[in-house]
Amino acid sequence: MNATTNPTTSMHDRAAAVAALMPGWSLGETSHTTDRDGWAHIVHTSGAEISLSLKSWPKPERIHVSGIWPRRQPNGAWGEFMPRDPAPYSINVSPDKTAAQVARDIARRLEGPYLAEYAVQAARMATTLAGEEAAGAAAARIAAAIGETVHSDRGDTHTVWLSNTFDDRRGHGTLKVSPSDPGAPAHVVLELRGITPDEAIRILTVLRGGLQGEAVLATLDPTLKENRRA
Repeated sequence: MNATTNPTTSMHDRAAAVAALMPGWSLGETSHTTDRDGWAHIVHTSGAEISLSLKSWPKPERIHVSGIWPRRQPNGAWGEFMPRDPAPYSINVSPDKTAAQVARDIARRLEGPYLAEYAVQAARMATTLAGEEAAGAAAARIAAAIGETVHSDRGDTHTVWLSNTFDDRRGHGTLKVSPSDPGAPAHVVLELRGITPDEAIRILTVLRGGLQGEAVLATLDPTLKENRRA
């Protein structure tokens, strides 16, 4: 009887025996040293992880071997970066098989396709994190320029509350910065409530590079008209 087939052996030891026979793989730090939860992880040099579990869904009488997908942070959701159909990336093997047999099953039925798909999902995550970092930097730059503070309650949205924009008048605003397409500037959504008509015209003048027509100029206050002539 070996470490894999012995019913009293913890999944930690079973996984260690399997990983020792798989080049590039080692026992994961998250693995339990006891069998209280009946699972352990083996980790690839690429960062990919495979979970081995016993007495768990979907077939409690088998060892369930499943690929683990990248997470944006250690406590992030497991399924955030994963293929639409994860079924091809998990198998079930008999607990009576030796470590060598389990290792061969993983290599033959799971390892190749899983590592290839893991690389795809890891690249997706890297792109997402880069976009979020760029959005965070853009929000910080805007906030510093206007003397405000960035508030981030979600990983992909950075909000600047524009509470001091209107002096003592009623009104408020928000400026939200989110990731855009790779290589493009971050996406900014600006919402202002309670501004005056002249302030609205000033904003549109800046955005459009100047408004045309005497009818529009006639609506501007004297200070703004003098600024335009200058």
